[in-house]
Amino acid sequence: MKLSMKYCLPVLCAFAVPALVFAADIAHAQTPLSMGEREKELSVLTRENNSYDRAGVRFAGLVLHADLNNSIEYQDNLYSRDSNETADSVNKITPSLAINSDFKRHSLSASLKAEKGIYKNNSGENYTDYNSRIAGRADILGNVSIPAFIEYNKKHSKRADPEDQNELKPTLYNELILNTGVDYKGANIDFLINTNLKKITFKDNYTAS
Repeated sequence: MKLSMKYCLPVLCAFAVPALVFAADIAHAQTPLSMGEREKELSVLTRENNSYDRAGVRFAGLVLHADLNNSIEYQDNLYSRDSNETADSVNKITPSLAINSDFKRHSLSASLKAEKGIYKNNSGENYTDYNSRIAGRADILGNVSIPAFIEYNKKHSKRADPEDQNELKPTLYNELILNTGVDYKGANIDFLINTNLKKITFKDNYTAS
């Protein structure tokens, strides 16, 4: 039996096109996705948009960013009590400074942030918190890196905490955090082995009695 060319072409196309699509899917599945391709597959809400990033000041492979925020917050029940509620407003001034590296391999960053709270009527609640942090990443192999950071904080307990409502002033404490681990990013699997050490030291405080 012989088939004419006009009947053979549609039959060949019917089998050839799905075969090519299937082969392309297999080739695509076997090719590892780069970090840029992974970023494109994220949704609009989670995808990074460099056009919104601050340019910063660049020098010697480092990028410097500085911010200063000022806000006013109103609290209708400062001490979180069921009766004799105390209302007040607090002015929060928050300066911050951050330095990040722009290296092709490895990374290094440092940041310093402070927050000063000034209450309008209850000056005894004024506080000054600050946070300092140094972080880095050593790229050992193509997909293996060792991240690490050390962080020191000076904070105050919130008055909404039931254990901090009867003191004459906010309870102050210091916080030291050490963190390191091993980070692996492969073609089909990522994992992070992480170790975190934290030490918290509270300052003495007093009640009315």
